[in-house]
Amino acid sequence: MAARTLASLFVFFLIMSCSSSDTGPLRIDGSNGVRPLMEAVVSSYQTDDPEQEIEVGEGMPSSERLAALDKGEIDLIMASHGLDADELRVKGYDVYRFAQMPVVIAINTEENGLSALTSQELCGIYTGEYKNWSELRGPNMPIQPFARPRAEVDMEVLEANLTCFNDLAMDENVEMKERSGELARALMQTPGAIGMTTMTRVVESDGKLRALTLDGIRPSYGHMSDGSYQLMRDAFLVARPNASQKVKDFLAFVEGDGAEVIMKKRALPIDRKEF
Repeated sequence: MAARTLASLFVFFLIMSCSSSDTGPLRIDGSNGVRPLMEAVVSSYQTDDPEQEIEVGEGMPSSERLAALDKGEIDLIMASHGLDADELRVKGYDVYRFAQMPVVIAINTEENGLSALTSQELCGIYTGEYKNWSELRGPNMPIQPFARPRAEVDMEVLEANLTCFNDLAMDENVEMKERSGELARALMQTPGAIGMTTMTRVVESDGKLRALTLDGIRPSYGHMSDGSYQLMRDAFLVARPNASQKVKDFLAFVEGDGAEVIMKKRALPIDRKEF
């Protein structure tokens, strides 16, 4: 009798779990840096399917994401680094690198019309060699640099592509921001500010931020497509094995009509069949 009762309870909870997964909101959480791009895709998807409720979380540490996915607390992980895609695919997870996002050097545009820097000048800002924008063809205004921790993806991209950023000793005037959203807000609120962010956040800043041309190369779609702009971070979506139909439908949208949304947010869409 006890065994039958336990079996019945197991079946009941399994059915309830499946039902919730199929009928509840689509829950997405993970990388705070990918979040603005994902919110834009979600907004477009809900225009086509307004009955599908979708919740995009405020961000989740890398160490917690897979467990939350396995427990059904979320339906999709949005990630930018810190995952072994090949290993996850072997285990049956659907790992979709859906976009590449340009990491850009952005400045606060208030009274600052500067449009370009060299990588050496950029590194000089972060080592404290340059303290005022007038030293770099800009206005007479103090420079306020912001940065992400070295373990975060934006800094990893810079260090991998700009030689002078390797083992760069940051000046004491550099303010560190743990989350990409915090850094973007600091850039928008601080005259004279400079920092690394994504082109998507620049597009959504209502003109408060400008992405600089670096070493003569703009973060344009053409330069991203031909590989000449190399400061790029990956954007992934990860679904658990045997994902619900609502997850499959959303992933199909991301790969299809969502590509246009991704391009409008100045990122590079990726076709799943390419990988």
